[in-house]
Parts: sequence; C-alpha cells; structure tokens
Amino acid sequence: MCKSKKLTDSLDSLIAYVDKGAPDGHILQFKDQADEYINVRPGTVNIKITQIPHPLFTRKDNDLRMSLDITLKQALLGFTKYVKHLDGHTVTIDRAD
Repeated sequence: MCKSKKLTDSLDSLIAYVDKGAPDGHILQFKDQADEYINVRPGTVNIKITQIPHPLFTRKDNDLRMSLDITLKQALLGFTKYVKHLDGHTVTIDRAD
C-alpha cells in the first residue's frame, strides 16, 4: 500500500533457472527488475554464471574431462576402475587386454 506516496520500499524475489551445460561466464538477464525511481525506467538485473573448480573433472566447451593415472602393467594387461560421476552414479572404466 503506497499511502499517498509515489514510491514505496519493497523486496522482490527473482528465480533463475540455469540450464544444464550453461557455459562459464554466461549472463542471465532480468529486464526491468532493478530499482525504480520516479520518472526513471527500472534497470536490468544481470546474474553471471561462475563455474566452480572440481578436484577430479574439468570442462572444455561441452566436454567433461578427467585424468586417470594407470600403471604400465595396467596399460599392458588391462584394468577395471570405477569413478563416481557428478550426479552420483558410478562409471566403469574398463580396458581389456
């Protein structure tokens, strides 16, 4: 309720949906959602997506990469290793001889 004032104080919530695979540095824009002043159009709220480094996985464009150290014996004779993926499922890496 404005009580005969031209401007009131209020807080609004913005909900940002980030698509899977959104690139680092991607900007989400909410037009006309910034502070309003009398006779001035409200501005744009920009949210910048920042990728957090992961100890096992790195990202290049749309590819997810990881390094896996193996011994010479494993390289020659084969091996099976299990890696926990980002969403929790287990990925089996198998190199048969």
